[in-house]
Amino acid sequence: MGYQDLLGDSFTYNVDYHRFVDLLGLDKYDREDYSVAKKISLLYDWARAKTGGDDYLNAAQGVMGLQKRLGIQSVGMGLVNELYRWVRLDSDSQRISKEKELFNKKISDEQRRQLERKEAMTKKMALQNKFKESLDKERLEVDKKNEFYVKKELAKVRREPPSRIKNIPAVVSVSEAVNING
Repeated sequence: MGYQDLLGDSFTYNVDYHRFVDLLGLDKYDREDYSVAKKISLLYDWARAKTGGDDYLNAAQGVMGLQKRLGIQSVGMGLVNELYRWVRLDSDSQRISKEKELFNKKISDEQRRQLERKEAMTKKMALQNKFKESLDKERLEVDKKNEFYVKKELAKVRREPPSRIKNIPAVVSVSEAVNING
């Protein structure tokens, strides 16, 4: 017996429905009202979920336990309305709590993704800097080798007679060539 069972075409003929409504103290006319049957069905399903039972006695125990806990003294429609109101608030608060958890999880997932992206960018930048440093070292070594070669060639030119000036490497500037001849 659940929401569908209580609100089927024949809820007015359902024995468990009438036993459950008798415990709540509803009169004959209220129990045949479809809107009241919807409230009863919600109470019944909530109580079954809380107690874990499958029959109307477990649901009745859950509802009566809630009545005692809330201190409700009324019977009949007053009891049904109070219990229905509380169960709706409880259901809504559980739904909102679940939505908050999902929202927080979504935010934490987004923050985690942002952190991962940031870490990936940091690693990428570190690799780029390392590559740049190795290129700079390589260029510096090449520049030192070129400088050493140029100095060596200049030293040769200085030692040789002026007739060999034609063989000065192209990297030597004009001012250095003048100083060689001078």
